[in-house]
Parts: sequence; C-alpha cells; structure tokens
Amino acid sequence: MSTVADIITLALKDAQIIDETETPSAALMADSLTTLNQMFGMWQASNIYTYATTEATFTATGAASYTIGPTGADITSATPKRINYAFLEQIGVKYPMLEIINNREDFEAISSTTVLALPDAIYYSATHPNGTIYIYPQPSSGTMHLGLDVELPNYALAPDSFSLDILYEMPVRFNLAKILIAMMGTRLTPELDNLAKTSLRQLQRANVVVKELTTTPRTGLINRRADFYSGFVR
Repeated sequence: MSTVADIITLALKDAQIIDETETPSAALMADSLTTLNQMFGMWQASNIYTYATTEATFTATGAASYTIGPTGADITSATPKRINYAFLEQIGVKYPMLEIINNREDFEAISSTTVLALPDAIYYSATHPNGTIYIYPQPSSGTMHLGLDVELPNYALAPDSFSLDILYEMPVRFNLAKILIAMMGTRLTPELDNLAKTSLRQLQRANVVVKELTTTPRTGLINRRADFYSGFVR
C-alpha cells in the first residue's frame, strides 16, 4: 500500500521539483503535505463528487441517536459528509429504505421523536469530529445499514498510509503536481496538464451514482406510512 509520502514524492518528480534520484527534504515534504490537505479541502468545497463512498453497519439498540466518526463514537467511521441511503435488516429481511431528512427544522417538526418501532426516517447532523444520526421511529434490534459519503482525509504525517482507494492515486498525484508547479515556478507540460484533467474527470465519473427512476402505480390503496409530523398514521 502506498504512503502519503510516496504520492507526494511522485508528484514532486512529475513537477520536476526533484529529480529521479532525489529524496524530498523534510521542509519540502511538510509543505507538500499541507498543500495536499488544502487541495482536498478545495475538492470538497467545489462539490465535484470526489468523496469516498462506503457503507457502515451498526446494531440498533432503541437509542434515539448515535454518534458516528473516528473519535470515541458509537459508530467508528470517517466523518460522513452525508447519508445517501439507510435501511434496517432483521433476520435476513431488509426493510424499505428510510426517508432522508435533510435539515434540522424538518426533523424538529416531528411531534414525537421517541417511538420504538420499525424506522421510517433518518436525519444526520454533520458536526465534527463526530456527527450524530437520528432515527425515527427507533428500532430496538437488527442491523442498520448506512450508505455514506465520507470526507476526504486530512493527513497529519507523510508516512501515513494513503487510505483512499487506488482509484484516487493518479488524480491526486497529477493534480498535486500542478499546484506544486504553480508554487515552485517550474514548467507545466501539456502532457501533465492533460493527465491531471483526465484523471480527475474519470474520478468524478466513477463517484457519481445516478439513482434509477422509479414510479409508484396508482392502486387505490390507502398509504399506511407514518405521518412523522403529526404522529398519526394516514
């Protein structure tokens, strides 16, 4: 597995800041690591679909909320940016996908948030270092499945393992090289520019998931789904 230092060293060579036989100085490696983390921040802020995607599972206990994140959370995971889907599985039976509530105001509008039953909705509060997941109603058993978009990492040390999928290595390497060239005043070749743009576009395409279009037939049957906001069944 590659380390962050491996990716940075390749980027410095691509940028012609060091040659094939050189090792980056400690100061150059530190500056490049800072630049790498800043680049990840820019990618996330621009919403260009460069989040890592994963699925997390945890056992439902009846709690109204669960923390999720890397530091002492109920669910250990990289801090999610958002939840894409959630469902409950009990004894091999997968229940329907939960409705994703996207803002706090809608969640607070639910009249009673402490009901033990099969879940219908989920709300995620993206705080740091750990976020909080709220489920309504609260299942007291079974396994919850969460599809997560997690934030790109912020690496503390160059010797850290490069924790992203290998799909990220070339886009990170070549786009970091472009930024380092701008910082160091070396020459950007058309070949490197093309590699950086092409690899990033491929990463964007790989991380975009288009949901299938579905329709609900009009059967005349009464919709028995819980009405979250009044507390009644309609």
